[in-house]
Amino acid sequence: MGSPITLSGFNSIDFNLILNTIMQQERQPVVALEAQKKSLDAQKSTFGSLASKLGALESAVERWPELQEAHYQLAVVAFAHQDLAHAVTEWDRAAELDPDSELGRSAAQFVTLLAADEAPTTPAP
Repeated sequence: MGSPITLSGFNSIDFNLILNTIMQQERQPVVALEAQKKSLDAQKSTFGSLASKLGALESAVERWPELQEAHYQLAVVAFAHQDLAHAVTEWDRAAELDPDSELGRSAAQFVTLLAADEAPTTPAP
């Protein structure tokens, strides 16, 4: 008969370390999902506050159509959302309200730059 199997070699194995390592590896996808959820929750909160700020700007423009700052900021938001037509309209209105103010000059520059960007280029002969 062969030699009997002994378990004396198992005494030096740290099973807690092995189990903890396996548990950490199994938990990694869960940790990644939790981090992604936290990031999405933060974005959701940011979008909610941006929507309320956008609503406040639109209300301000409706209520006080002569408020240059509201038109200017509404144009900035429209530009950030790549709504160039709305941005130009609001910057144009801000420039009309007080063309000599810093905001008026800045708004007029944006309108000019965007108009130049959209101007059709004629091909060279």
